[in-house]
Amino acid sequence: PSSALGRIPLTTAFAQSCNTAFAGAAGTVTGEQLHAAAGSLGVGTDYDVGFTSNFGTVEPGNSIDLAASMIGQGQVTMSPLGMATVAASIGAGRTVLPWLVKGEEATPTAAPLTASEAQSLQALMTATVTSGTGRSLQGLMTGAKTGTAQWGQTGALQTSAWMIAYNDRYAVASFVEGGDSGGTTAAALDRGPPNAVNSFRSHCKTRSPAASQGHTRFASGSAVPPNRASAVQTMPHAPPFRPESLSGRTPPCGEE
Repeated sequence: PSSALGRIPLTTAFAQSCNTAFAGAAGTVTGEQLHAAAGSLGVGTDYDVGFTSNFGTVEPGNSIDLAASMIGQGQVTMSPLGMATVAASIGAGRTVLPWLVKGEEATPTAAPLTASEAQSLQALMTATVTSGTGRSLQGLMTGAKTGTAQWGQTGALQTSAWMIAYNDRYAVASFVEGGDSGGTTAAALDRGPPNAVNSFRSHCKTRSPAASQGHTRFASGSAVPPNRASAVQTMPHAPPFRPESLSGRTPPCGEE
C-alpha cells in the first residue's frame, strides 16, 4: 500500500511483505548465521521425528544466493511441515519439533531462541494479522506471515503461495502450488468454515489426548480451485503460548 512506501520501520516491512527491505540487509549477515537462525526455528536440519518428514534447507552458496535467501528464495527449500514448525516455534517462543509418540520426541540441536528474539518475532507476526498481508485471519489466528515463491524458467515463471500462522492452540502452514499470493490464495485455506484449520480441530477432538497432542496431518483445502495442488500442515504447540523456495523475481512490497 502507499502508506508502506519510502522509509518504513522493520515491523511495517515485515507486515507488508516488503522483500527489498530484507534482501537489502543481506550484507549484515552471513550464510552461516542465516542457517543458524533457521535452525532455532526448527528447520534446515534433517531430524528423525519418527515419520517421513522434510525440514528443508537454508544453505546460501554465494552473495546472490544470500540476498535471495533473505526472502526465502535462492537456495532455500521448504515443506509445509517445515513451515508449520517455524510457526509453532515462534508461537511457543522455543524450538518446537513435531512428534507422534510420547517419549520418542526428537531433540533440537540448534541454539534456542532467546526471550528477546521470540518476543520480536511474535510482534512481527502479530502485526501481519492486525495491519498487514494476513488481515484476513483476524479473529482466527494470532500471528502470521505470507509468502509468494516463484520458480521455473525465465519468461515462464510460476508462483506458489504460502501462509504460516499460529494461535493459542495450533500452528498452520498453507501451501498452494500455482497460487496467486500468500495473502490471498494460501490464506483462504486458513479461514473459517469450510476450511482446513477447523476441519483439523474437529478431527483432533475425536482422538485421544495423547494422540492429538503430537498428531500432524495434511488436510486438503476446499477454498482453492481443484486444479491447484494444496496442502495444510497443522500441528499443536504446547504452552506457554507466546521463508519459500527456488529462484525468481522479487515482488514489490505488499504483493504477497
